Amino acid sequence: MDLTTRSYDESASEFADRWFDLRLNAEMERFAGRLGPGSRVLDVGCGPGRDVAWLAELGFDAAGVDLSFEMLQEGRRR
Repeated sequence: MDLTTRSYDESASEFADRWFDLRLNAEMERFAGRLGPGSRVLDVGCGPGRDVAWLAELGFDAAGVDLSFEMLQEGRRR
């Protein structure tokens, strides 16, 4: 495991606590506006899945992948 992935694994809970509820409204609306209804979206490097969850709330078929197992676990908890 590389240093970056290990660092994210070790800080996953704190990272998610700080950033999970941040909504980048203008950016997400601009992105979502370019997609058709129900489009599939893959978030590569999704961390705890904040944007995946948001896209799913908007009706998209969203999935995320990340190298940090602990970040993915944080997303599942949330």
